[in-house]
Amino acid sequence: LFPRAALAEAAAHPDFSYRPETGEDRFHSFAGVPIVRRERAVGVLCVQHVDPRRYDEVEIEALQTVAMVLSELISNADLVDDEQVALGPQQTGPVRMAGLTLVKGLAAGNAVYHQPRVQIEHVMADDRDAELQRVYLAFDKMREQIDRMASQAEFGVGGEHEEVLETYKMFAYDEGWSRRIIEAIDSGLTAEAAIERVQQRTRMRMRQIDDPLLADRMHDLEDLSNRLLRIVSGQMGTAASQGLRSVEVRNAAGQLVCAGRYADSTLETVKKSTRKQGVELDLLQAVTLASIVEKETGAASDRPMIAAVFVNRLRLAMPLQTDPTVIYGLGERFDGNLRKADLQRDTPHNTYTRTGLPPTPICMPGLAALQAVAHPAKTDALYFVAKGDGSSQFSATLDAHNRAVNQYQRGKP
Repeated sequence: LFPRAALAEAAAHPDFSYRPETGEDRFHSFAGVPIVRRERAVGVLCVQHVDPRRYDEVEIEALQTVAMVLSELISNADLVDDEQVALGPQQTGPVRMAGLTLVKGLAAGNAVYHQPRVQIEHVMADDRDAELQRVYLAFDKMREQIDRMASQAEFGVGGEHEEVLETYKMFAYDEGWSRRIIEAIDSGLTAEAAIERVQQRTRMRMRQIDDPLLADRMHDLEDLSNRLLRIVSGQMGTAASQGLRSVEVRNAAGQLVCAGRYADSTLETVKKSTRKQGVELDLLQAVTLASIVEKETGAASDRPMIAAVFVNRLRLAMPLQTDPTVIYGLGERFDGNLRKADLQRDTPHNTYTRTGLPPTPICMPGLAALQAVAHPAKTDALYFVAKGDGSSQFSATLDAHNRAVNQYQRGKP
């Protein structure tokens, strides 16, 4: 995002620098917006007035629209090198990003942009009706995607993620947003430029409001605007360039829209839910518990029960006694056969020799496992054993568990 300036008295700004050779002594007020080409500033559009005056938002928006048109004119006149602009110094070297380490180790693979920004090549429309038709179709397709995403079974019923999806639907069907885009097209802009122009106005207004809740809503609207841009321009993100079928691209985009925020809200739900049951978990511990549920689950319907067993054991300070953590702790020493000696070999991840959760997750849990930990079943079960068909038998007492082991593991009645 590039800054813009609107000053009633330019000389009063702390960064003001007097240059007598410019002949600007008689001017007081100043307004300037960047001329942006392919996300790089290639110039500045300025206006000045002799008398001090305050520039209205409408005037700044008009300058930004003119700057968009000038950007295309400058490019068409070959006044800037588009290839150099496209490369940009910020894309010529490696980029280092920090994050939360869930599992220690190294990973190798191809890095791709997640839903990269659409480069707007043409600002002025040749055919207003054609641009309107393009944006109408894009809105229909975007709303269809949001509705389909909200109905997907993997998101379950209930939960904080529903509030996120409802916010997306609210913006997607907002008549005011679509009307402003249509008005921008009526002024002569292409569909892509109109969407970007309306989003710039929204950003300016939202920056003036110091409210965390509204900041979250701004992220939602940013995502929908980018989604609408990708649809109207026919660019469905990096997945399309990887050769995936269009239906896979749409499904991937639909799931990724709120995956990050859904995971965040689910982790908050995990902490609240387990706290009510007498177990206090931080973010890393919540992911660790979900990773154990992920590894222990055979039948998807068993996840809430498996999560409940481990929550109950944590509350009672019982060892979790889960084989996948032992296997993870063995590392390369595990040859595919888990022996009694392995269960007795102490490692930081051995939940037979140590109580509580292991220090790190043992895999990357899916959202379904996180949701199971967020909403564990209501049960007194402390044990479970595989039944041989993918599902598990749950027991509240050791005697009942031993009978289940005899029945399902040893073939004894």
